[in-house]
Parts: sequence; C-alpha cells; structure tokens
Amino acid sequence: MLTGEAGVGKSRLLEELKPRLRQRGFLLIEGEGFAYAKTRAYLPLIDMLKRYCGITDQDPTASYRGKLQATLTEVHPSLEAFVPIFLNLFGIEAEERAIAELSAEARLQHILNGIKYLVALQCRNQPVAFLIEDLHWLDARSVAFLHSLAESVTVLPVFLLCSSRPEHTYPWEGRSFTHKMQLAPLPQQVTASLFSALAG
Repeated sequence: MLTGEAGVGKSRLLEELKPRLRQRGFLLIEGEGFAYAKTRAYLPLIDMLKRYCGITDQDPTASYRGKLQATLTEVHPSLEAFVPIFLNLFGIEAEERAIAELSAEARLQHILNGIKYLVALQCRNQPVAFLIEDLHWLDARSVAFLHSLAESVTVLPVFLLCSSRPEHTYPWEGRSFTHKMQLAPLPQQVTASLFSALAG
C-alpha cells in the first residue's frame, strides 16, 4: 500500500515501477478509482477486466464476447465457461438460460469466483501485478473484493500495489502479507535544489 497526500508523487512512483515489473516478467493489470463512481459498485473491476481483455470504449458491445473468449481461453480452456457471466458484469444480458435464471447475488458470487479463478490460472503462465491508483475512490464492494482477492492469492505470484490518501484505512492493513509505505513531501530546501537542477 502506497499512501500520501495528493500531488506528493504516488502516480509518478507507480509509473517508474511499471518497466521494472515488466522486466521481471510480470503481467501488469492496471486500474484506478474514479471520484464520480464511488456509488457505482465494481466499476473499477469492470474497467480492469476490460483492459485485460483489450476491450476499449470504442469497441461495439457485439465484439465483447469474442474478445473475452479469445483472452480467457488463451489462459485456459476452462475459463470459457465464465464468458457469459463476465458479459453480465459488463451490463450485457446473458443469452444462456442458466445465467439468466440466477439471482442477482448468485450472479455476483459467480463473477467474483470467476475473477479469482482467472487470476490463479494466469499465475501459472506468469506472475501478475495489480496496480490500482486512487483506492480511496473505490466503492465499498470493490474494496471488499480486493480484500478477499488479497487473502486468496497469498501463496501465488501476485503483487497487489494500491495508492491512496493517508486518511483512509482498509481491512487488509496489518495483515502479515501487507506492507505500507507513506510518501512525505520533499523538504523545501530539497525541492528548491531539485528545481534549480532541472531548470539549469
């Protein structure tokens, strides 16, 4: 967990970390919280899954199934079973009767179990790094899922790094598998010296 006030350099530090993780063979899965979406459940998770599958805002919804299917089956053929429920997460009504007849809570549990299963299978191919910015903007359900995910992957090659404002706390803090680093603003003298060096 990386914490610090706005503008202290959390995003820059994450950017500097990305090429190092890639060099070590990590698959990067990036996400972020949005101030306007704190009341919309799972929006950051939807965004992360779309990025992972190469789905963009410009893609027609008709292309979602094909991209999901191609991405998931490349990881493992058994993941094809989760294509309908992930489409449901994207707001596309399931054509499959078995999915359509599930209760809302059962669908949600199926989706979350599917994401955990996907992460576990992806880790067989290469280690995975989740980089999530502005965790303080995540809705409560997304935070609860990340907590559950973090606990379920402690024995897998998964690196979960989140940035947040320092006044926020999270349920996984203090657990043996977590570390917290707080960034502080540079002292005024150091800032002045850095500015002088950059300005020439």
